[in-house]
Amino acid sequence: MTAPLFSANGPPLAGLVVEDDPGARPWLADCLRSAFGGIPVATAGGVAAARAWLAGRAADGTGGNLIALIDLGLPDGSGIEVIRLLADGKTAGGGTAVPVVTTIYDDDAHLFEAIAAGAAGYLLKDRNTAVMVDYLRRIQAGEPPLSPSLSRRILEHFRHQPPAAPPVPADTLTPRERDVLALLGRGLRSAEVAGVLKLSEHTVASHVKAIYSKLNISSRAEAALEARNRGLA
Repeated sequence: MTAPLFSANGPPLAGLVVEDDPGARPWLADCLRSAFGGIPVATAGGVAAARAWLAGRAADGTGGNLIALIDLGLPDGSGIEVIRLLADGKTAGGGTAVPVVTTIYDDDAHLFEAIAAGAAGYLLKDRNTAVMVDYLRRIQAGEPPLSPSLSRRILEHFRHQPPAAPPVPADTLTPRERDVLALLGRGLRSAEVAGVLKLSEHTVASHVKAIYSKLNISSRAEAALEARNRGLA
């Protein structure tokens, strides 16, 4: 039996809804309250507001466990940015952060980018309240909340992947390539990697090309998985 994700004796649980639709925001907040016994739920209409709320929460030390429902299409950026902030699974106060996508996008590109960024679930907003609450309650049991059509899509995606190539020893990557792979694993884009490592974007692109070739991969999601498997992210 899967152990509960949040211990009854652990830090308090709170919710966050990051959603730009003023009609969907209170509905999603109500879904969280219904699923988790009336927990306090904050709302944010975009990336900047979500960042500010999280920063304020850390500054005042309230912290604790957090369930975040995050839309992807926001007016000032992508919900992926918020997912990355929470992807290490920790919040102020030593609690666990669980970012769950709530969106209208059901295509592979959005789905796999969100999972690679650290999303713990992916729900479509075309469900009624009772179904959404049921999916969210599964989080407490440690089950990822996924809309059925997306679960099938994930299975189909991996079913049709070619057989995995034999693992490449870590020492086939140069030290700089490992640095680049580690940052890709944390969700940074090539321009951001260049800034952190103080390299030109052209140089980073060359390293990424070499990494993809050596590891026999072809996407950012696969690079993130390789980084995690190698303990780099």
